[in-house]
Amino acid sequence: MDSLLTSFEDIEDSRIDRTKKYPIKEIFFLILAAVICGVQS
Repeated sequence: MDSLLTSFEDIEDSRIDRTKKYPIKEIFFLILAAVICGVQS
């Protein structure tokens, strides 16, 4: 899992600092996992 998360580190996070509740790489990991599992909504 660490190697997958490190692949997302180069993505620029353009959100405002005060609104960052979760790191962008974790958000992308959850999106990828949901797509793999077939989530549709």
